Amino acid sequence: EESRRELVEESFRGAGTDPFTGDRSTLTLVDPMRVDMCNIAFSRAVYERVPLPPATRTIGSDYFLIHLVHDATLPGVLHNRHIENFYTPERRTDAGFHAYQTRFVKFLLSMLYFHFVYDRMAAAGPALLDDEQRVRPEAVAALLRESTRLDPDENLWRLDRVDTAYRKLGGRYARFAESLSTRRELLLDEAVRDIEEFALLTDS
Repeated sequence: EESRRELVEESFRGAGTDPFTGDRSTLTLVDPMRVDMCNIAFSRAVYERVPLPPATRTIGSDYFLIHLVHDATLPGVLHNRHIENFYTPERRTDAGFHAYQTRFVKFLLSMLYFHFVYDRMAAAGPALLDDEQRVRPEAVAALLRESTRLDPDENLWRLDRVDTAYRKLGGRYARFAESLSTRRELLLDEAVRDIEEFALLTDS
């Protein structure tokens, strides 16, 4: 419970209200849980060898390379930027709400596979690197492919939990839950296909 509170405080509560007084950069091992948009940097050799996941209708997949850099014990640059997030006008429309909630659900489904890969990348550590300290795409692709053989029952459970919670919220959340009930198999198939395509792209 305490670790959950720390995660929420670190990742979701913001950077406070102190005025920005100057840029500070630190070369360090960047914790993926400390990441805000635009506040880190790492060598382009990473994304030249392992691309971002090609999951175009989900959120959160862009964190994959940050996990890879951290787990492979490669350094990154951490900046002290304060980021404020704002909803776009489109997000507030019914269509925008529906599209974003779909991306959020697909994010939840992707975690079955990504958490499996993250755990194994963390265990592999520097073995993810070649003799020249570059990430090994074939090692990453192998883990991705292994993850696609996981039992999808956990994702069925996730869809059930979303359905229950959203129907309790009512309004357009309940309407979204109703639309979700007709797309369960499609979303489950898309989630695993996104990982399969990521592995294929990484191998190429």
